[in-house]
Amino acid sequence: MNQPLADKARLQKTILSFLAISFIFSWTTWLLIILLGISVPLKDALITFGVVGPALAAWLVNRPTPAISPRRLRIAVLILVLLTITFYLRSARSVITGNNYNLDELLASPPTIAVIIINLVLASALFIVSRATTFIPRISWIIAALGFFPLIMLLVNGLASILHLKTGYSYSGVPTGDLVLSALIAFPLVFFINGGLEEIGWRGVMQDRLQLLCNPLLAALLTGVAWATWHLVLHVMGFYGGGFQLGTLASRLFINICLSVIIAWFYNRSGGSVIVAMILHTMSNLSVMLFPQQGLLWVVLLFIAAVFFILYGRMWKKATIPARIAG
Repeated sequence: MNQPLADKARLQKTILSFLAISFIFSWTTWLLIILLGISVPLKDALITFGVVGPALAAWLVNRPTPAISPRRLRIAVLILVLLTITFYLRSARSVITGNNYNLDELLASPPTIAVIIINLVLASALFIVSRATTFIPRISWIIAALGFFPLIMLLVNGLASILHLKTGYSYSGVPTGDLVLSALIAFPLVFFINGGLEEIGWRGVMQDRLQLLCNPLLAALLTGVAWATWHLVLHVMGFYGGGFQLGTLASRLFINICLSVIIAWFYNRSGGSVIVAMILHTMSNLSVMLFPQQGLLWVVLLFIAAVFFILYGRMWKKATIPARIAG
């Protein structure tokens, strides 16, 4: 086998291995909840634990990893402390964003506490052994990633007001100050565990490797399909509104593909920054939680944004920025 074919085969093997590990780990964890009839709070802890799948797969397909320096170890400890504090605050204050854990329920469930501790430690470790800590993007990209999805949500609400469209809001009557505080407390948990951590795998491995085999647009589309499919068991469990209905699944697929294109554009333009992708994923989740929603406008604006980035970035052409190898 000549070198180009060998390289292609190696990339294909890496992508398939990543997908296999991600799906097996996450789906096995979530299916056990269904099969064993596990209830809250252990159910919520295991759902969150299953989210680790893509990041764990990224680490496994990229082994051996570089030696962990004292600096990285200190970062891991700081992250673990931060997550522990924010998790406690969310539980003690009954913060409104995301899965909520009642502190008394947690203390009465040692298995839940054990799963949470393992999850916090594992998430911290997977983050520091990834490329996220070796390549820090420019501050302008961090600011752009923080503001992009809140801006989309503001546009959604502005258009909904102009067009007299009804919006749904999960937290009507909640003071703005409480919403802001909830978002600040929830951000580290969403970034390092509930969503953001996935990007070490989806963009850091799958998008990255696929771009060596095809153009960024096709890579983003394929990654979006895989990303949406990975969520299927959560829909079966009723974790998302709409359950396992055809319309809900079609919406999931369409939204994930649009998000995948948007995040891929930011990922490539920022030089292959996993942190930028993680921030975008985090802000996407938090924006949907915190802003009044108008589902149709949200989907339409996501689609317009995705089309804009496809055209502006000429994503159908081969990447001009060399794809980075996640680690």
